[in-house]
Amino acid sequence: MLSERIENKNQIKYKEGLATSFELRQAQTQLYATQQEFLQSMVEVINKKTELEIILNTKA
Repeated sequence: MLSERIENKNQIKYKEGLATSFELRQAQTQLYATQQEFLQSMVEVINKKTELEIILNTKA
């Protein structure tokens, strides 16, 4: 994911003294938000798949 690469680069910059802890925290927060959005999307896909399976099984 792009947010993972950004967070990783900011960690390196922070360790080398080229980024502030605030910048690192911002990148981490963005990464966690992106991961949460991804997981929520996966839950929605699973729920829709279950709904579809129920509909298809009741028509049979």
